[in-house]
Amino acid sequence: MATDPEFFVQILSDVFRAKTAPVTEPTDEQKTRAHLSYDVLRSFRIVPGASAGEIDVATLRRWIDEVRRIAAGVDRAEIADQHIWSLLAQVSTDTADGAWPNRHIRDML
Repeated sequence: MATDPEFFVQILSDVFRAKTAPVTEPTDEQKTRAHLSYDVLRSFRIVPGASAGEIDVATLRRWIDEVRRIAAGVDRAEIADQHIWSLLAQVSTDTADGAWPNRHIRDML
């Protein structure tokens, strides 16, 4: 998912209905997909562009922009933003100054 924004949004879409979609009873298949996708989403900890304690900001920004674009197209912009920031909150402290969040994340806020 860290290299495939479309897959990330697909996983979100399996778990969360579109914001303006009517509430309906999911099928057994949809329930199964939702449970499995939720587990995948919860276990996702790889920050796009991160390697050896450093973050390639350009890669991360491209991934975020693409996730947000795709998610908006399927009416899941808000939930995508929540999960993007949840992922970024898990980034370790900055190797240069020891502060949290990492300076690259701080610069994006």
